[in-house]
Order: sequence, then structure tokens, then C-alpha cells
Amino acid sequence: MSWQGEPYNAEPAKCGGIGWYAFDEIPRNTVPYHTAALAHIAAGRVRSRFGWEPTLKSTE
Repeated sequence: MSWQGEPYNAEPAKCGGIGWYAFDEIPRNTVPYHTAALAHIAAGRVRSRFGWEPTLKSTE
């Protein structure tokens, strides 16, 4: 698989910008779940439960 062309912000009303950043230079205003996903990828983890609180089992 390969990429051709230049990335661009197709939804400027919804997205503040687009750019390439090193894992340790992610902008502070990045959406928290994106920041968490990138941190997990950088650490070599393939999954995360970020944002998913454990559910309580029914006692019925």
C-alpha cells in the first residue's frame, strides 16, 4: 500500500489543522483519545481501554 498526494484539512470547520509530529511532540490541544492512542502505539501496545469504564455485572 502506498500514499500519493499531499494531506490536507478537508474539514477546516471541524479540524484545527493537520500535521506530522513525533510521538513526544504531540500538540497539547490534541483530542485526548487520539493522544492516548498515539501513546499506546508508541509503547507497542495493540489495544487500550481508554475511555471505556468497566461495566457492573447484574446481580439478578
